[in-house]
Amino acid sequence: MEDDEVVEEPSSKRQRRAGDGGAPAAGAVHQRGGIKLVKLHNFMTYSGTVVIKPGAKLNLVLGPNGTGKSSLVCALCIGLGGSTKLLGRADNLKDFVQRGCDEAWTEITLSGGPGQRDNVVRRDIKQVRREDGASGYSSKWRLNGRDVNQSEVHDLISSLNIQFDNLCQFLPQDRVVEFARMDAYELLQATQKAIGDAHLHEQHQRLIAKRDDAKTRGVSLGALQRQLSKLEAENKALERDAERHRRRQKLQRELQDICKKEIWLSVDVKEAQLAEDQEALDLAKGLLQKHLDEAADDAAPLKGARERSKKVAQKLQRLPSHPTAASLAARRRDLASKLKAIEDEISGAADEIGGLEEMRSKRLAEVAKMERDLADKRRAFEALPPPVDNRAAIDAAAANGAALMQQVNEAESDVRGLQDRQTQLRNELSRIKQRLANLDSVKHRRLGAMEAKNPGLRQMHEWLEAEKQRGSFAGPVHGPIGLEVVLSDQRYAGAVEAACKGLLFDFAATCRADEERITEELKRRGVYVRTHIFEKPLDTPYPALSGPASQYRRFGVQASLADVVRAPPLVMQVLTNGGPALASSFLLEDDGHIDELLDSTSIRTVYTTAHEYRVIKASYAKDNGRQSFKLWPPSFLGGAGLTGNAEEKRQLEGQQRRVESDLAETEEQLRQKEPAQQQLREKVAAAQSRFNELLAEQQDSAKRRTSLNTLVLTIENHLKAKRALPNPLDSKPQLEAQRAAATDRHFSVLSDLLALAHTQWEGVRERGVLELSLREAEMQVRALESATSERKDKEAKLREQVGKVQRMVTASKQAVERARRQAEAEAPLDNALQARLAALPNDGDQLRARRSELEAEVAGIVCNNPRALEEFQERQRAIAELSRDVAEEERALADLNAEIDILRDAWLPELLRVVGTINTAFGAAFRDIGCVGEVALDQGNGEDYDKFAVQIRVKFRESEDLQPLTGTRQSGGERSVATILYLLALQGVTVTPFRVVDEINQGMDPINERKVFGQLVAASCKEGTPQCFLLTPKLLPDLEYGHDITVLQLVNGGLEEGDGSGRAPQAWDLADLLGTRAMVAARG
Repeated sequence: MEDDEVVEEPSSKRQRRAGDGGAPAAGAVHQRGGIKLVKLHNFMTYSGTVVIKPGAKLNLVLGPNGTGKSSLVCALCIGLGGSTKLLGRADNLKDFVQRGCDEAWTEITLSGGPGQRDNVVRRDIKQVRREDGASGYSSKWRLNGRDVNQSEVHDLISSLNIQFDNLCQFLPQDRVVEFARMDAYELLQATQKAIGDAHLHEQHQRLIAKRDDAKTRGVSLGALQRQLSKLEAENKALERDAERHRRRQKLQRELQDICKKEIWLSVDVKEAQLAEDQEALDLAKGLLQKHLDEAADDAAPLKGARERSKKVAQKLQRLPSHPTAASLAARRRDLASKLKAIEDEISGAADEIGGLEEMRSKRLAEVAKMERDLADKRRAFEALPPPVDNRAAIDAAAANGAALMQQVNEAESDVRGLQDRQTQLRNELSRIKQRLANLDSVKHRRLGAMEAKNPGLRQMHEWLEAEKQRGSFAGPVHGPIGLEVVLSDQRYAGAVEAACKGLLFDFAATCRADEERITEELKRRGVYVRTHIFEKPLDTPYPALSGPASQYRRFGVQASLADVVRAPPLVMQVLTNGGPALASSFLLEDDGHIDELLDSTSIRTVYTTAHEYRVIKASYAKDNGRQSFKLWPPSFLGGAGLTGNAEEKRQLEGQQRRVESDLAETEEQLRQKEPAQQQLREKVAAAQSRFNELLAEQQDSAKRRTSLNTLVLTIENHLKAKRALPNPLDSKPQLEAQRAAATDRHFSVLSDLLALAHTQWEGVRERGVLELSLREAEMQVRALESATSERKDKEAKLREQVGKVQRMVTASKQAVERARRQAEAEAPLDNALQARLAALPNDGDQLRARRSELEAEVAGIVCNNPRALEEFQERQRAIAELSRDVAEEERALADLNAEIDILRDAWLPELLRVVGTINTAFGAAFRDIGCVGEVALDQGNGEDYDKFAVQIRVKFRESEDLQPLTGTRQSGGERSVATILYLLALQGVTVTPFRVVDEINQGMDPINERKVFGQLVAASCKEGTPQCFLLTPKLLPDLEYGHDITVLQLVNGGLEEGDGSGRAPQAWDLADLLGTRAMVAARG
């Protein structure tokens, strides 16, 4: 360019070392990212085009005020994408265009490093006029000759680790005081950012975030543990009542089992009766079958007799009739009739005589067996010990047990009174501790601040929590919403509070019924806030109209408001779906990229820590307007209004001491009563045991004697009956006489019949023989048929007996079925019940005695609180659930602490090493100027990583101690010395291509300035140190320079306007200037 002016002049007034020249050393090489060339056109104080060529090491930018030193600093920042806010000067692009011009540009060449291509960054700033006549300024970027957007430039600058927002790297004139005012924490952040790739800063921020998360989890865990302790204490107070309830229920269950056992015993009795009836039926059937078998044996003779009679009758019919036979027929019939009667009599007598012996033998055998059984039972009965009569001892034991039980009940009544008192005191103490904890909790203080703003919220919140504990709501409910909000970064509390506005006081529900109930309660209490309802699934993604925050990182976007808010899902849905739209509102570290962000994206709301920026859609113009608002300090999410009530805390602490004293006294009384109560319980147990022993002894003795005595009496009665029966053989002589007489008559009649037959013999010999044979056969048939008829009668009787017993068996079966159905309905059996019933006695008397005993014991157990066991079990379940929650929180907290330990072990040693290196360099620099200085890492309590800080302590006089470097304690010159020496100490640990310090030597006394200059030269000219720019209007005379120092003498403004002839100003001739300067010095 024709009007280019190169300004790169070493001063001739400075004393040089031997061999040094004004130009940089030939071997000096720019580091990657170092500034090799700066071209400015119509930029601030520079007219036309100006070219500046910095050296690779230390650059001293000299010139009087107003010649463009600070303009050069602005050009470096603006030309490489830095924010205008960082300069502390102008914040509008038009302020960087020289007055009277419509455009300006900067072009900066950054070294690519040895053997690599350089990067040329150009920014054009032009005035743009709109159709309505208004004007504005826009900028255009070019990188290595091609058009790019600002984000590509930012990527390049970030990759080179150029940090214009870090005062340890870029310290313009208007921010020197700001550096001195940085607190120790901010200095640590700036130092960490300046080191390498700023990974220490990132690790530090992660540690802070995780530590805050751990604190939040710790508070949550503490609350859970306190709640768990409270429930356990309440359950411990109820444990004795619950134990009484359990004892009573156990006894009642045993009573129920006894009743069921009695039911099933009745089934057993009926089944035993059925077995007896079945045995009788089997016996009757056996007798019937025996009789039938005997009848079958008698059927063959009868059949043979009938066949013989038939054959004789047939033969007789074939014979011709004889008259003589007819005359004797009547006589024969009479004799046959008599013969038949006699034969029947003889047959009956023979049968009776034949059965008498068998009957006698059977009866004698039965009597002998019964006599043996009776003798055995009598001996057993006589061998029994005398009957036990414990009635007096039993009555005494029962009376003693009742008296002891009365004493126990009285003692337990006293203890229950003390336990109730203990429970009341513990509940009161827990309530006081909870109130004290609330006074110290952020949530409680926040609720207090909200209550002051909207009276009635506290009572409404307490009502809501109580109803939630009762399970009165169908789904999740919360309120006020502000109580549930936790911020991961407290710096943005003002932004979140501004975005949420009135929502912090509102309530939220997930179903219409809950919403209506809360709204009705709010109205009843006169609390005028809203109730929001969210009926979609709570895991519904948040509406992010502008996309995720990650896509705007190049504009400095840190996160969306939703990213820094931690709250239950329902609260997050209300906050992100309502007016705030947290997922579409974004957070910036600073406002350097606000314009570009809002111009080039669809984002409509942006927050910094101090301001809110909002795009306002214009009604009639094509362009949207913007509004910015200053954020007020947060009133509810942090800051003002969240202090505790000291007077209330003092009163509560006094109440706590009184309640603890009363509780200790009550517990001591309980401890004193416990031994006596235990002795009483042991006495009651011993008395009950003695009573049971006496009762069992008497019952067993009586049962054994009664059982044997009953059996002896039964056998005696049966034996007596058997013996009373007559001897069957006593009737034998009579029967034999009857049979002999009948035999005689039979012989006589038979003789008569034979005589008659003999009379007929002659005429009807053959017929007579046949008739005689026929009659004989018929007599045999009749005799056999008579015996068969008797057997049939006996068979009928036997069958009738079988039917009778069969009906008894059927009735017994029906009784068993009815009893079993009743038992299965009233006492259905399962494996567990069968096992319990098997353990009970099978004797009805013992069961009845045990039932009476249990009923008396159940009646003696007094339970004042009918819901004690239910409450105890409910709390047990709650304790189990809380224990799981506590364990999960403890595991999560342990995992988080482990992550913190790992991250701290990676961060802290390296940070200590860096701070140690800085301290070594800083202390050495201070010793060189005759002072004392040190840099130390203040770790606070070692766990609050947001409290870690870099402490700079200095001592400029022998008479004083080391003092922290502050904006008020030291003089301006002392602060400048400490600042430049700290920046120089960073040279050994930072990885940055260049550093800019503007007029840091102003305010130093000449001695310190000379010493500091020597330090600056030594530190900046070392191998591997970054390029350095020191801007100052003047330096002391006779300073020493080397080849690595480049002096840029700026002569700008009116000095270059020419001689008024219209000719261009002459170019500077350095040699002529130095020669003239030498001549003037010689003359002087």
